[in-house]
Order: sequence, then structure tokens, then C-alpha cells
Amino acid sequence: MQLTFDQLLSAAVTPLVLISGVGLLLLSLVNRYSHAVDRTRELFNTPEDNKQLYRKRQAQVKHMYKRCTILKRSIGFLITCVACSGFIILLSVIQQMFSINFELLKIILLFAAILSLVLSILMFFIDIRLSMTALDIELGKVKRDYKNNIINKN
Repeated sequence: MQLTFDQLLSAAVTPLVLISGVGLLLLSLVNRYSHAVDRTRELFNTPEDNKQLYRKRQAQVKHMYKRCTILKRSIGFLITCVACSGFIILLSVIQQMFSINFELLKIILLFAAILSLVLSILMFFIDIRLSMTALDIELGKVKRDYKNNIINKN
């Protein structure tokens, strides 16, 4: 069976599009992870002179560390998604070239890629929620004053 390059390329297009889209999400997560790690280091190195500030910073460090862990897992799930997509491309090309049936394996890999993507997005959502918790700690008094001011106006 004579295959053209176009036939091989069309077998690989869908996983390539998945890799491209996931790549943008991965870039965003890596940037968030880098920022969270840097901020954790900065907060951790708070001098102990001001005890109240130090306790507040240590509470933030706990949240930031949790965020780093969640972001690391999210990145891992995205990398798994990209790897599964890469294997789908490889198997599609081999299948087209040598007429070997890899359909079941490709379906399993596609399911694994989509599951990894969904899990990564869930972890991303959890990270966003945790970042709000860290912000609540930072803005505790300001936030309380703001709420009291709004309540008092009504």
C-alpha cells in the first residue's frame, strides 16, 4: 500500500493540535509555578523581628507551598497529556506505514491524554482558589475594613 505524506500528516493532525493547545496551558502553569516558588522563598526569608508580620508570612508560606505542590502535579498531568499525544502520533504513523492495527492502544492513549488534561485543569482551579486564600491572609485587615465599611453604609 502506497501512502502519501498527506495521509500520514492527516493521521497526526488531531494529536498535534492537542499538543499545541496544551502547550499554551503548560506555559501558563510553569509561569505560575515559578512565581509561586519565588514568592514562597521571599516569604520564608522574612526576618523574625516583627513577630506579627512573621506569623502572617509563615501562614502565607504554608499556602504557597501547597500551591507549589498542586501546580507541580498539574504540570505533571499536562506533560502526561503531551506524552500520550506524542505516542498517538507515533502509533498513527507506524500504523499507516506498516498496516499494523494500533486502534485500541490509540484509544486508550487518547482517553489517558484527555483524563490527564481534565485533572490538570482541576488542579489549576484548585491553585486559583488557594491563591485567593493567600491573598485573604495578606489583605486580612484591609478586607475586613472594606466589608465593615460597605455594611456600615447600608
